[in-house]
Amino acid sequence: AAKSVHTPKWLSMTSLSILAAYLLEICIKIFAIRRRFFADAFGVVDFAVVFVDIIVTIIIIVMPVSFVPLVFARIARILKITRALRMLSVFPELNVLMKGLLIASKTIVWGVVMLSVCLCFWGIFATMFIHPIVQDLQREGYWETLGCERCPRAFE
Repeated sequence: AAKSVHTPKWLSMTSLSILAAYLLEICIKIFAIRRRFFADAFGVVDFAVVFVDIIVTIIIIVMPVSFVPLVFARIARILKITRALRMLSVFPELNVLMKGLLIASKTIVWGVVMLSVCLCFWGIFATMFIHPIVQDLQREGYWETLGCERCPRAFE
């Protein structure tokens, strides 16, 4: 049986208030700039986010909570966050900060790739060169003298 998830009233009201503010903003923009609204990529993204959020909100209100896949609600919340990225074009300082973060992210990803290659290399090295030494020590009974139960099985 599906669990019933109860959303706090204040959270529902806050979400509806933000949705109403976004909807009002979209309506005013469409009224003011008409067709040019849909020529701008941010306008299309804003419209899609608000439209999907309205659909998800209607589904949640109409259907019982146990029937609504929570994936839709999560997607709508993530899409709301994408609207905040629009602030990058409004404030140049945020734009510079995000570009720096993107450049740093690329460097971090390549660092992770390089470390993964190094770990893979050292893993192969240990298996090829250290494993025979461990097997020789096991045949000689070295691990029994130390009382280590796991050492003979280290490279299995």
